[in-house]
Amino acid sequence: MKEFQLQKSRKERAAATRWRRSYSVSRPASEQLDTVGPPP
Repeated sequence: MKEFQLQKSRKERAAATRWRRSYSVSRPASEQLDTVGPPP
C-alpha cells in the first residue's frame, strides 16, 4: 500500500515537472519568474 502511494506521488511529481518545463519553454523569459507552479 505504501509502495503504491510512493509510486503515485513520484509519477505526479514527474508530470508536474514535465508540465512546468514545457510551459516555461513556451513563455518568454521575462514571464518565467512568476510562473513557477502548475496552472490554478
